[in-house]
Amino acid sequence: MAGPLSGVRVIEMSTWAALPGGGAILADWGAEVIKVEEPEGGGDPAREFNKVPKADGTSPIAPTWEQDNRNKKAITINVNKREGQEALHRLIKKADVFVTSTRPSTLKKLHISYDELSKINPRLIFLHLSGYGPKGPDAERPGYDALCFWARNGIGLALAKPDGSPTSQRAAMGDHTTSVTIAGGIAAALYAREKTGKGQHVQASLFHAGLWVMSADSVVASYSGRDATPMNRGVVGNPLVGTYQCKDGWLQMVNLQSDRFWQPFCEALGRQDMAKDERYSTSANRAPHAGALMAEFQKEFLKKKVEEWIPILDKHGIRWGRVQTVLGATKDPQAWANGYFKTIEHPEAGTLNLVTSPIQFSETPTEIKSIAPLWPHPSPAPTPSRGTLSRKGRGKIVPPPQILRRSASG
Repeated sequence: MAGPLSGVRVIEMSTWAALPGGGAILADWGAEVIKVEEPEGGGDPAREFNKVPKADGTSPIAPTWEQDNRNKKAITINVNKREGQEALHRLIKKADVFVTSTRPSTLKKLHISYDELSKINPRLIFLHLSGYGPKGPDAERPGYDALCFWARNGIGLALAKPDGSPTSQRAAMGDHTTSVTIAGGIAAALYAREKTGKGQHVQASLFHAGLWVMSADSVVASYSGRDATPMNRGVVGNPLVGTYQCKDGWLQMVNLQSDRFWQPFCEALGRQDMAKDERYSTSANRAPHAGALMAEFQKEFLKKKVEEWIPILDKHGIRWGRVQTVLGATKDPQAWANGYFKTIEHPEAGTLNLVTSPIQFSETPTEIKSIAPLWPHPSPAPTPSRGTLSRKGRGKIVPPPQILRRSASG
């Protein structure tokens, strides 16, 4: 069964993770996504970034490249030459969507700005991703998610370490958050085109996506004039919210309505004495003692393992969550039961687990059909084609691979 964007052609001209991640979602949804890469320098630098071997020490690949570029076709075009620009124009003429993160001044110089491409294809959806937005003093400033999404939005300081220094983000956290907004924005623009018959210029930025992620804090800070308080496990206002260490791991508690959950929480931990103590009878009364209460609860949690606590907490209706490592999450049976991971066959790595797009459709299911395009190009050809085959002819993928052929211009 075809995906929801079957029949839509997307031309992607970008590198690293934010736009390529958005392109991967569109490709999962059934769009034909053609990735444009420069013929010199090995293409998208993400191809070589963070290459790691398998657990047995063999078959080093770049898993994040595979995550963000599965299901795509690829083509090389030297857009710095006139012939390359003309080749891209020919692709754009028959495309539905063009996505790029190239700076606006460079787009004009290369004759691939929205103003020029919309004349070639008035129905074109042109999405531009920037670091900080299309206007203002930083409009032309290059950006990465660690700068625009994380640091600029105060996330690092809102999650500051006990010494006050900001926390650094994990790889591509801001990129992959932004990629979801990119996919949604393009889908909305395509729907609007069905009603108006016209394409449009769509703007996204890493900075804006970060503001949205932090909006629960930022709107409060803006209204109150008080900055967000860094998260610190030792300084709490509600002892029923936070992490507790067990004998063999951690549990996260989120029981926001503390008056409702106070008695069952105390009973679950065998501390009926605290439930009856008038000093702790209301959330307002408990707040000044929150640190001491948390210390008492921590003593109880250390007496049992995580799996021993779970049925006890469930019996008392307590809201809890597992605190897992990243590797632990990749093995979570809940994730696999829901299809949040998919195992694909890779010609160089054997098998590879990829995270599926974070939305599921009942009538137009999404699919991961092919791995990311390989490099270098086997030979130039006028039309890009999906499919991959290892350069030594090893392995297979599903569906059966074709030899990757991409076109070089200029």
